Amino acid sequence: MTIRDDDEFIREVLRRCWSREPGPETMNAARAYFAKSRKDALTTPLDKLSQVIPIPLPADLAVRDAAVYSEFCLVAFNTLEFIVLK
Repeated sequence: MTIRDDDEFIREVLRRCWSREPGPETMNAARAYFAKSRKDALTTPLDKLSQVIPIPLPADLAVRDAAVYSEFCLVAFNTLEFIVLK
């Protein structure tokens, strides 16, 4: 999957996790999350980011961007909307 921008990535991940389109409020929260996460990733040592860097690293992504995308996926997978409780 090639990602052109953050909005496309957010929609694709949440569509796959939640089986629906994210609403405007969710998109705004996700954009804010990306902005904060990117800022944090710039100052985080690479050895600490290694916990969320995908292996293999996508050729079209910088290491810190890949960590931000992976971290967002972890957040999406851990929402109550994705987790099914029995």
